[in-house]
Amino acid sequence: ILNSLETIPEVISAAIYYEKSNELFVGYTQIPGTPLPTPVPELTSLQPTRVYTYSLGSELHIARKLWYNDEIFGTIYIIATKRALTSQIINYLLFVLGLMVVIFAVAILISARLSKHLTQPILKLSETAEKISDKGDYSIRIEKINDDEIGTLYDSFNHMLDNISQKNREIHKLNESLEEKVHERTRDLLEAKEHAESADRAKSTFLANMSHEIRTPMNSILGYSRLLGKMVTEPKQKEYLEIVKTSGLNLLSLIDAQVQVSEAFGGARLPAPS
Repeated sequence: ILNSLETIPEVISAAIYYEKSNELFVGYTQIPGTPLPTPVPELTSLQPTRVYTYSLGSELHIARKLWYNDEIFGTIYIIATKRALTSQIINYLLFVLGLMVVIFAVAILISARLSKHLTQPILKLSETAEKISDKGDYSIRIEKINDDEIGTLYDSFNHMLDNISQKNREIHKLNESLEEKVHERTRDLLEAKEHAESADRAKSTFLANMSHEIRTPMNSILGYSRLLGKMVTEPKQKEYLEIVKTSGLNLLSLIDAQVQVSEAFGGARLPAPS
């Protein structure tokens, strides 16, 4: 066993001690004059399959039970330098550091690729939406590059713009139709107003003419009735003349009332009674 340790340059010395007497069975030193490892009292309760190790300065001490045919016959003690372990640790750290550099470089490449295929298309979509909002031009469309999830998002965005443009055209057409209907209704109202005013003017003219035509002979009748009243002496004839006079005055009062009604409703001013 100890001869095989000569091929391991890290081993400084080694020794095998009997289990029962704790006496040295055989020892090995790489450099003559190097002290052999000594037994450790704490190893008396060490399990046979367990390896006991502890560090002392720049040395690493290793101990393990030796058995044969299920019988423990001794303990081997080995003292080794930590140079190999330190070298392995440094190599492991260098390997981990190199691996981290590679992972970091790969992460940068993946991030750049994601920025090209994910971040930039989303920024392009945001810029297009802002341009549409500023100009109010819903005819702007965003060009799809790839048939991936971003391309599907572009299609949905363009479809939304198509719907908005269609709705705007329908609203514009409805507004034009509404304006045309308003103009048509206004024109009809103006025509109706003109017809009403024309009819009112015709009515006022008719009433003015009728008032004049009725009032002129009626004034003559009343005038001659007064003259006859001075000439007639019989009571019966005076009564008849009084009836004519009263009826004429009532008719003139009716004409005057019609004049006032016509003036109240904005008609032409009729000639005042004489």
